[in-house]
Amino acid sequence: AGQQGTFKGTAGVFEAVGFTPETKLLEGSNLLYNNYAQATDLGQTVCKNMFAAGDVRFKSGIRQVVTACAEGAQAANTACEYIRSLKNE
Repeated sequence: AGQQGTFKGTAGVFEAVGFTPETKLLEGSNLLYNNYAQATDLGQTVCKNMFAAGDVRFKSGIRQVVTACAEGAQAANTACEYIRSLKNE
């Protein structure tokens, strides 16, 4: 029983998934700042084997899905480099 409406043209759509980052796993650690994970632009946290990306990462400015996707790719690359470095130790 959906509602019917009229279609209106748009120039773009931004979908908001939520405003609260899902960082409960990090509660009580030194990784959080205002409920956001602290990490470098490469996704590295102060724990050398933990990475954060997307909307859970503390940053100023807007949070969008495209930013989260790009940060996820960057953090995954940084994590791969970290794993490769373990093989060289």
